[in-house]
Amino acid sequence: MPVTEEILTKEEIRFLKSHGIEFSDIYDGRGLRTGFSKIKAGEEGCDVILGNRCTSPSRHRLKSRGGHCIQCKPASLAFVKRENMEGHVYLASASKGKIIKVGFTNSIFGREVSLNKQSYGCKKDWEILCSVVVKNGGQLERSALALFSAHAKSFLYEKVDGSHFSNETFEYDEVKAAYKFAKWVEARQISALIWHSTRKEWFVTKILSEF
Repeated sequence: MPVTEEILTKEEIRFLKSHGIEFSDIYDGRGLRTGFSKIKAGEEGCDVILGNRCTSPSRHRLKSRGGHCIQCKPASLAFVKRENMEGHVYLASASKGKIIKVGFTNSIFGREVSLNKQSYGCKKDWEILCSVVVKNGGQLERSALALFSAHAKSFLYEKVDGSHFSNETFEYDEVKAAYKFAKWVEARQISALIWHSTRKEWFVTKILSEF
């Protein structure tokens, strides 16, 4: 069950408030086996577990469902939040439809501009083809990325903070990718596929004729 303020220390309360975590987001796993508390936390929709103390000298009790101490490594909070964030898992294409990208964003209407502005993957002709609204963005993004894992193709590109490799790009035909992405959405029964490309009718015609 979710925790109450009475069972938390002042340090824990300060930490939670500073990171915007509600008490209702924390599962009381004290005295429970780690595996069991993870399952119950998931059922309760809690991202953080109050349970066994970590191994650091501070002996913190707050952990992510993945078992990481969020007080020792607050960065894991960003991962937890992204895992369960609502937004769009999208499919984009570049290089005249020969390179595709799968990603997640909570600002779909500005994502295409952002990709081209930063020359993501050293490409400047990115087009968001389609997307689907999800509630657990990080998890479903990984599922969608796995569709094309055998065709991964990284590109070196420059950002303000230095050189980076694109880790979500694939050498794959955009029509085949759109078909596979649409079938994935249908199979996962997430929500309706949303087309953003002005070439929607062309894509639909090509998909119907080829598959």
